[in-house]
Parts: sequence; C-alpha cells; structure tokens
Amino acid sequence: MIIAILSMVCLAICQIIKNRGIPYPSDFRMKISPVFMAVAAAAAASGLAASEDGWISCGLPELMPAAAAFWLMTSSLWESVDASRVVKIFLIIEGVLVCFNVSCAFGWLSLPSDESGLVFISLMDILIVAMLIYAFTTRLMDVKTVMKMGTVWLLVCLAVDVSYVLAFIAASALWQLGLESLAVLLMCGAVAGMGIRIMTDSEFVIWKSRERMIIESMKVTSVTTVADGSRIDQVYKDLYERIVAYFETEKPYLNSNLTINELVRYLYSNKLYISRAISQFTGRNFCQYVNYHRVMHSMECFRENPEHKIHELATMSGFNSVVSYNMAFRLFMGENPSEWCRKEKSVLIKKKKLVVESQK
Repeated sequence: MIIAILSMVCLAICQIIKNRGIPYPSDFRMKISPVFMAVAAAAAASGLAASEDGWISCGLPELMPAAAAFWLMTSSLWESVDASRVVKIFLIIEGVLVCFNVSCAFGWLSLPSDESGLVFISLMDILIVAMLIYAFTTRLMDVKTVMKMGTVWLLVCLAVDVSYVLAFIAASALWQLGLESLAVLLMCGAVAGMGIRIMTDSEFVIWKSRERMIIESMKVTSVTTVADGSRIDQVYKDLYERIVAYFETEKPYLNSNLTINELVRYLYSNKLYISRAISQFTGRNFCQYVNYHRVMHSMECFRENPEHKIHELATMSGFNSVVSYNMAFRLFMGENPSEWCRKEKSVLIKKKKLVVESQK
C-alpha cells in the first residue's frame, strides 16, 4: 500500500516536471492531474493513519473520487462535454476526505461504520457507470459520421473506458469480500494507470506500439496523383481544379450541412464524376476531403488565436460535434486536437520570444 501511495506521488512530481517544460500548458488535465494525484495519495495515507479497524483504514473510499475524476479526464466523455466542473467537485470531495481523516486521527471526530463506507463506494460506482453509459450514448449518437470515416478508434477508446470501469467494480467487490489490501492495490493501479495516460496523452498504458499501429493505419496521407498526368482523363482533371477553386474561394466546408449535392449544383456535374475526381487526385472520398479542409481550417484558426477552445474550433470549422472533430483530426494528423494545440501553442510562444529578443 505504501508503494502504491509513493507511486502516485512520483507520478505527480513527473507531471509537474513535464508541465514546467511546456510554457503555459493549456490542457486542463495536464494542470490538474498532479494536484489530483497528490491529493489522492494524501487521502489514502491519511485514511490508513486514521484507524486500523474502521472503513477508512483500507483507503478505498478516499481513492474513489480520484478514480472517478481520472476516468472522466481520460475517457471519451471528456471531449464531448465540459467536464472540468465535475472534476473540480471530485477534487473538493478528496480534500474534504483528507480533512475528515486528519480530524479522526487526532480524535476530533469519530470514525464512521463499515456500512457507511459501503454506501459511499456503491454511490461512486453507480456514478462512474452512469458516466460510462452517458459516454456511450454521446459517442454513438454520431455513428453515421463514424461509419463514413471508417475508423475503429472510437471502439478502441470505449473499450479502454470499459476496462477501467470494470477495474473499479472489481475493487469494490474485493473490498466487500474483506480483501481490503487487494482492493486498494487494484484501485491504486487503476488511478496510476490513468495518471500515466494523462501524462503521456495516450490511450494505452502498455502495448504502446499497438496504439501507434492503429493510428498509422487510420492516417490518410495526401496523394497528389495515382497515375501519370498524361493518362488522367482531362475531364476529371478539369473537374478537380474547379472543386479546388470552389473550396478555396467559397469555403463550403464551413457549412456543417454540406453534402455532395451542393457541389453537383454548383459545378453542374454529377456525384459519380465528383467522387472519382476527388479520389483520383487525393486518394480520399468526399467526406474525408471535406473533413480534411475543416481540420486544416481549424489549425489556421488556432494559429491566429491560440486561446480558442476545442469546441470553438470544431464549430468554427463546420463540424457538427466535438466528437466528429476529434476523430477527423486524429485521422489526418495522428494525434488529438488538444495535444496538437498544446504543442503548437508552445511553438508560437517560443517564436514570439525570439521576435521580442531580436527587436531588442
């Protein structure tokens, strides 16, 4: 148990060191995770020090708010809603538990019964499962977009979310069976695993190579042409040039309801010719071609104003939801938009400093 607590403290220190290397980290998860990890370790340690017999002695109730918060920060639900307020509430609960444990250790308050701990853990389990159901519902509402993009990343993320929820439920079951030490170790392992996911901005804690393989297989590269120019039908070449001109001047991709029928009416062509022209010169289908322009537009918007939030970039670029924006961004860029924004903001800050120094 002491090793598990020390591991959380070490992760908190590592995250703080990493944040110092990123000027003004914009990702809320990066900033709050070391605080959460330290508070969770303090809660578990204070719980163990408070009593040898009470329900707090096992340390599991103290870890449940941290587990729920870390799950929310690393799950598919984070990018769908503004979950930072809920995470802050969990942090307050952790702080209250630390104060309560310290009061019990000094004899200022009496320890609750085991039944109270059972009720608390059960309520936290119900809350986590409810968030999981909401995450599934939120993500699968955009299933048409998922199918059009042909990506399996959604299923991978949801599978990882489910695995952690199962770990929470298993830890709760072990605690109820009287195996407190195993329950706490399992919960500490889950919390530490999610802390590593935040620190490395990845889905997998192990099998990182498998994650890279999935991302690479999803990535759609830009293809200028698949055949010699002399062999390409001049009709498709002219049509593609008209499509490019239309997208550059009118920016139809900013319309979230854009369909291929819009191009048919504007270019006086048909769906088959337009689809073939796009595919022949870019290697993408119509939906991928539109989403590619939307992603590029969102990147330009962020470069112009690095204070834009992810949901703002999604709306400004023509995406119907943050979910579809995240999936499209990862499909073309191989990373989450939040990760790219954080790196790009660091680059912009460094460039700004160089300009200021050169002017001096």
